[in-house]
Amino acid sequence: MTKVSVKRSIDQVADGIAYKGYITIAETTLDYELNFAIPISKTKTMPCPKDRAEARRIFRITVKKGGSDTQLTDKEWGFFFNMLVMFAAEFYYLPQTRVNNESPIIGCSLRGERHAHSGMAEYGMGMTCQTWFDFHPDLCAMLNAPQVRLQARRLLMVRRDGQSWPICAM
Repeated sequence: MTKVSVKRSIDQVADGIAYKGYITIAETTLDYELNFAIPISKTKTMPCPKDRAEARRIFRITVKKGGSDTQLTDKEWGFFFNMLVMFAAEFYYLPQTRVNNESPIIGCSLRGERHAHSGMAEYGMGMTCQTWFDFHPDLCAMLNAPQVRLQARRLLMVRRDGQSWPICAM
């Protein structure tokens, strides 16, 4: 197993439906946008998606490097699903998140609405978490497909489009 530092940051765009943020894996930071076709509050009772295409339609993940969208393979999408969708659900269900979104004044501001008595500017709400994950060599290999290259004591993900991102420090 390779211990990898992962920092995830999430900002609410629309409560339970749209989020944006960044994920830093080892030394590489990727921006992301996460949009739910079904609000998070309803995902507990929805039937499981019948295939990966339906899951990708419900949980739309866009990963950006250097401002450019990256086309994710199904395996890469699965990795970011596990790292980001569950993180968004954790954030959504935090008691403070629910209180702020349901508050008459703060909630209006979070939704971009003006409260008659507030006179306040718009609020933003988010969370950042840094932790260590044990990445199995098979996971590193999947993230590094189609080839794995060791350079400067760092495992690089070399994608089909020629971009390389450091993933696992050695």
